[in-house]
Amino acid sequence: METAPHVEGNRSSDRVFLHLLLKDGETIRIYLWGNIAASFRERWNKSEVKPTVLLLTTVNPKTIGATVSLSSTSSTRLFFDTDVDETKQFLTW
Repeated sequence: METAPHVEGNRSSDRVFLHLLLKDGETIRIYLWGNIAASFRERWNKSEVKPTVLLLTTVNPKTIGATVSLSSTSSTRLFFDTDVDETKQFLTW
């Protein structure tokens, strides 16, 4: 997470692969591409306390074997912890 995104022309060729282990033991793979990956990397590196809630919208879901994979699209939005009211409510639930 410490390397800067590589930019080709107007587009970032950055990518971030996350493997999240859920409470029930299931693993979800998240693939972030381009500008959303660069945005994630920048926000993650700047955060003093690492986020506990990651909210992604408009992702492309796939099941590969028994694993769920979510890939970002050009319209994916990324929110951390208290960026939106719903995550604030979740954190206090």
